[in-house]
Amino acid sequence: MEAGQAGASPHGSATYRLHLSLPDPVSSYTLELPEIYSSYRLYVNGRQVASCGIPEPENYKPSIHSGAVTFEASGNTTLLLAVSDWSYLYSGFVYPPAFGNPVNVNSLLEQKFAWELSVSLLALLLGLSQAILFILLKSHNALYSSMIAIPFAISVCSPALHRLTATGIVPFYNIELFCRYAVYGAAVLLVNHLYGKRSKARTAVSITAVLFPFAALGVSLAAPALSYQTMNLFSQLTGIYKICCSLWILCTSFFAGIGETTIKNRLLLAGTCVFASALAADRLMPAFEPLRFGWFSETAGLIFVLIVSFLVFQDSFRIYRERIQLSQEKIWLESQICLQKKHYAELSDQMDGIRTMRHDTRHHFTQLSLLLKEGGYQEAENYLNQISQEALKTTPLTFCENYAADVLLRYYYTLAEDKKIPFSIQVRLPEQTGISDGDLSVVLGNILENGVEASLRLPQSQRFLTLNMTKHSSNLYIESSNAFTGELTVTDGVYGSLKKKGRTGIGLSSIRTTAEKYEGEVWVDTTLDGRGHVFTIRVVLILPKDYF
Repeated sequence: MEAGQAGASPHGSATYRLHLSLPDPVSSYTLELPEIYSSYRLYVNGRQVASCGIPEPENYKPSIHSGAVTFEASGNTTLLLAVSDWSYLYSGFVYPPAFGNPVNVNSLLEQKFAWELSVSLLALLLGLSQAILFILLKSHNALYSSMIAIPFAISVCSPALHRLTATGIVPFYNIELFCRYAVYGAAVLLVNHLYGKRSKARTAVSITAVLFPFAALGVSLAAPALSYQTMNLFSQLTGIYKICCSLWILCTSFFAGIGETTIKNRLLLAGTCVFASALAADRLMPAFEPLRFGWFSETAGLIFVLIVSFLVFQDSFRIYRERIQLSQEKIWLESQICLQKKHYAELSDQMDGIRTMRHDTRHHFTQLSLLLKEGGYQEAENYLNQISQEALKTTPLTFCENYAADVLLRYYYTLAEDKKIPFSIQVRLPEQTGISDGDLSVVLGNILENGVEASLRLPQSQRFLTLNMTKHSSNLYIESSNAFTGELTVTDGVYGSLKKKGRTGIGLSSIRTTAEKYEGEVWVDTTLDGRGHVFTIRVVLILPKDYF
């Protein structure tokens, strides 16, 4: 009514009147009262039956609450709704109400409430979980996804919130409006991050996508002082913003996805198509009103949030697994440095021992010669046995030519001797195996560590550990057996940890991950024979082609 007046205010009071011709027998009827902006009083045949806020101009107080009112009526019935608004961009009845049999209307409202609450809570949980993933993993994909899911949850929660309680306009609806456009802006940032290469055009689009929600927030806060023309201009700008966002998201995803055949790109392209199409449909059919479920943008937004969340969780799991592997490799590299230091110390001690033995050899021979000359053959034999036992106590100088493997073998051989674990080693490895020292250390170190720990859970008489490792043609073979208690937890082929119940064994997981890196295989077997329960692991690593 104010459209023809420049600078006219869109705020004020208005009255809605509806004349109904109902059946003559008096019956109960229910009228839905959706969000009515921003205060009202409802009369049935001149009798007030509901109110929210204070619509009188002199005592105006905004308040939003949705629900329903039930009354008895028959014949000619007049419904009158007195509404006032000086607070918001919307005013009066925005959504058409349902009217009819109380059972049918209440059933419809309960379905709508269940849908609105479920969508809001699901999106909020997904957004918060992705925000936590960003904090833990520093994944930008998780950040952008949470920037979509959380604002989406806030932007669609108003109907469900106002079924539970009444609120004012500020700050609830201002935040809702900000979040509504933040969803579009975050979607633009996400596709630019995933597909876009840095350019001035993309930077300008990203900045606009970020700033517009803040502009919408400023307009909503200033709504009481805005003119009709200003509000109409803002309405047109929001329409342009939605269309531009939908076209940018759709075109960027489509052209960047040409030639891409991965499931990830197909899913993301499908989600962006649904979301962009819904934004376009919202502009093409602005009069559409959903009966039970959400508007175009809400339903498509939920689909988009679910698809993006699935991809983010999948990506986060990959990052988490890689970090575990890197952490494991870091631990082994650090331990290797310590082992190398110990190895050098042992070599130095052994060299000192050899020099001492050479020095003492002359004395030993002199002593033996004297014993033999005097006929003390038994004493000479005992003396010779004593010397031999002392010489056998030293650790072998080397097990193989590969330095990384040799350091680990020497460490675990010494550890097994200290723990009274018989350890049989048969290793034939050249100096260069074609496998990186870090990867070889992860596989071999985890195998030996698990074998020693498993043996230590048994009495000394039942302990044993064997290792066979060789390089043949383009493959590296590792086979190890050890005694164990016979207690193993296996879930879907995955062995659980014996250190922490209920968790997956990290050692075996690292071995499998490294084997997959080299397109190899891991086999695990358990048997029961004369030695007791035996755990056997076999690993095959395929050497890279560029090694040959």
